[in-house]
Amino acid sequence: LELRVELGDDQAVVSGDTRWQNFKKALMRVGLGVLSVGLFFADVLSDFGVCIELYRTGNPRWASLATFFLCGQYLIVYWRALVYLDTTFGRQSDEYRTFRAFGLPFGVLALDVLMLAEPFGLLAVLPLPEWLRTFVPAFKATRLVTETFAESLPQCLLQSMIFVVVMHRTSDVIGNNLF
Repeated sequence: LELRVELGDDQAVVSGDTRWQNFKKALMRVGLGVLSVGLFFADVLSDFGVCIELYRTGNPRWASLATFFLCGQYLIVYWRALVYLDTTFGRQSDEYRTFRAFGLPFGVLALDVLMLAEPFGLLAVLPLPEWLRTFVPAFKATRLVTETFAESLPQCLLQSMIFVVVMHRTSDVIGNNLF
């Protein structure tokens, strides 16, 4: 199976195997994109769920810490994007001023959406300025590191501490034979 593609005066022959390989790569990219988008939203929803549940159960101190960790990462990413825009365009540029005014929460959330569009190959086809198209992968890397160290690790430590405290209190109530 061959496909002839006209490229001006030249012709290129693309075999069926090449088309199949390209299709498999695209399918894999879409599958990983769906998985990453799903995991991202599951993470965000579970983080909000933890905050709400801690407030609901009368643990305002722990709920405040969980909320701080969740919101703190957005503040850090917002600040890093401002530093990038300042370095690239200057503080008097429209890009910097717009992001400074609307970047939290709208700009960071818009960058999150663009970050999630990247695995689908949509950044190449969306009508975006070139600087934004090149900024999104860097934003994604910054976002990943920030989320890991400013939110996920502290949340994990907080939830481990909650587990130890609850297990200790529970063992005092029902006896020491929990394990």
